[in-house]
Amino acid sequence: MSELLQLPYFSQDGSIVRYLGQYEYASLDGLDLHSPSGERFLLSEGIAVRRPDLPRASNPDDSVIVLEPHCDDLALSASGYVMDAVAQGKECQSINLFSRTAIDRFPWGDKVTLSEDKFEILRLQESRLAIEDFLGQHFSSLQLPLASKRGYAEIFADNHRDEELVQEVGEMIAAVVLQTGAHKLLSPLAVQGHIDHLVTFDVGMFVKKALGDRVELILYEDYPYSRNKTAYAARLKRVKDQYNLQAEYIAVDAHLNAMSDMAIIYRSQFDDLNRDQMHAIMREDVRAVALEAKAGGIAVGAECVQRYWRVL
Repeated sequence: MSELLQLPYFSQDGSIVRYLGQYEYASLDGLDLHSPSGERFLLSEGIAVRRPDLPRASNPDDSVIVLEPHCDDLALSASGYVMDAVAQGKECQSINLFSRTAIDRFPWGDKVTLSEDKFEILRLQESRLAIEDFLGQHFSSLQLPLASKRGYAEIFADNHRDEELVQEVGEMIAAVVLQTGAHKLLSPLAVQGHIDHLVTFDVGMFVKKALGDRVELILYEDYPYSRNKTAYAARLKRVKDQYNLQAEYIAVDAHLNAMSDMAIIYRSQFDDLNRDQMHAIMREDVRAVALEAKAGGIAVGAECVQRYWRVL
């Protein structure tokens, strides 16, 4: 049986499970955590996750790089693609751009006292757990400040003013692609126009223009923003007006449990969801995509599907 990983920011204090040593997250009420019922409790509450049975890379020459604006974007939006690639023996590297954020964006702020520096450390700790320990892949972060820390009064817009940053980061990522020999680069579609997602989208496009056929650029649909179908349709039209896109569908039925486990590792972003609730939300998202595809006459051959857009 695969290994159970207890999330390090949960601790047991007698019969109480605490989050970051402060918030009383759950009561054990005499439950034996080493029993089958205790294990189910740990998993369903997202206090622990089970490491998926994925192979180690056997084809490192066919690797994948994922650009994520924030810690958790890969888990929420591109985990199906990554797990499918890893299951085929490919290596994956996640590169996070923006991790420095304001403490007022910490959803547990009314329960836990935390500084901005420790908040960033926590977010990066979650990503290393999710990407390195859980998936067995590679994680790095540029540790750049989020839009609100870069002087933006509003973090949602149609455009940004970070052209110099796009070029600087784009040149850096292009060098990584050439050094690693990665064949595929994933970046966000930037649905709903979060500034950091727009910048990351432009970085992906910069790399594609710089390297041409040496790298394949794949756009992933950002969640939770892609649930807004009006915003999704508007963004997709805008991108299609500038670039030729081709939809690709990844069946994720076999990965859905692991995808839910991976997402719930990012507990610094979710104070109102346990693992079972996260699983239900993600299941409905991928079922909806499958139904949309089938309604459009596309035979996806699976009940649970993620959609990606390849830039031609």
